[in-house]
Amino acid sequence: MSTNSSVKKLPTPTRKEEALKKSQAANSIKTILTYNWYGAWVFDDEAVDLHREPFVAGADTLISRMADGSDKVILIFADVQFPGYDLEVGLVETIGDGTGGSTYYCKELDHELWLCPALLKYFEKPPQRIWVKFKPVK
Repeated sequence: MSTNSSVKKLPTPTRKEEALKKSQAANSIKTILTYNWYGAWVFDDEAVDLHREPFVAGADTLISRMADGSDKVILIFADVQFPGYDLEVGLVETIGDGTGGSTYYCKELDHELWLCPALLKYFEKPPQRIWVKFKPVK
């Protein structure tokens, strides 16, 4: 019996990665706190190892528009419609398999935005639609 030495084993997921995957699957509604840091909208999410992850290319201006003057906004978002959402954005284009980011469009506000590959920390692939609620923190 011969073995193929060119076949590589995939790394085993860590406990943290497995727990996160189970948590994300169980909870389709996600929440992050965005804040204005030196003029840029950013967020931290220790659970997915993100620190000061910026929103750019239209996502930042959408948050500013919905912030109602606040410098902190809680974003509640999901790939399923939920009661009380503010906006729905639809997928326009995905670059590669999402690793190059994805462009979305909001009909209600006639607003286009790009979401970076960090989106894949919350969804297995870029969703066709994302529903969002903006809760400015006063």
